[in-house]
Amino acid sequence: MIRLVDPYRVKASKPKTKVIIASSTRQGTALRQEDAVQIFEDECVVISDGLSASLHGDIASKIAAETALWAYKHIRLHPSFWVDKKLFMKRIFRSSNLAVWQKLREKECEGGAQTTLTVAIVGPMNVWIGQAGDTGVFLYREGNMKQVTSFDRTPDGLPKHTLGEKRLGLVHEFRSEEFLPHDVLILLSDGAWEHMNNTILKSAAQNTGGSQASLSTAAEVLLDAVMKRGGKSNMSIVLIKKLPAS
Repeated sequence: MIRLVDPYRVKASKPKTKVIIASSTRQGTALRQEDAVQIFEDECVVISDGLSASLHGDIASKIAAETALWAYKHIRLHPSFWVDKKLFMKRIFRSSNLAVWQKLREKECEGGAQTTLTVAIVGPMNVWIGQAGDTGVFLYREGNMKQVTSFDRTPDGLPKHTLGEKRLGLVHEFRSEEFLPHDVLILLSDGAWEHMNNTILKSAAQNTGGSQASLSTAAEVLLDAVMKRGGKSNMSIVLIKKLPAS
């Protein structure tokens, strides 16, 4: 008797790839911790960095990161937004910016507060990145390191686009990248990437291993390198690695 194979069942039973994420944040010698990192399972990563030039950058950063992750969790429940990832990201940034703007109306934030914000959404085959600010985002693949986002700054050396400047009309950068097995996505706040180079980043990516523990070790090694190279301000790193199907 010939037994027919259901192709859909075979497809569903195939082993799936796995995504692992590790992060580390240090205050350095700064008086306040203005970096914030939020992670939701293996789907979404948020990193924000309050501007030290503003009086309440730490508050703005915390609110932006928390609101961005909250927005992702809620917007993802509406399938229509998965069709247009750019619109999905725009909604996240609009919600986060409005939360920061509203906070600035309160007395504890008199004097202003601004923050950068970077959001990475990991899909089955791609990663989508939204950014307002100057966080460094790099993609490592097969020995090559690619800079994903731009470092858009003013002549004064400050991020050109940040949350908290205006209520509406926030301009954010949007990128879509293929995310394959063995790829490593590296997110670095400016306090970290300013002391980095491609050689150090490649070495770290190549030594991320295939476990949560090895990825966490790689993150700590990178921040150790930042401090040895003179890093003193707030510094944060997030590593996202896709593992092949076992």
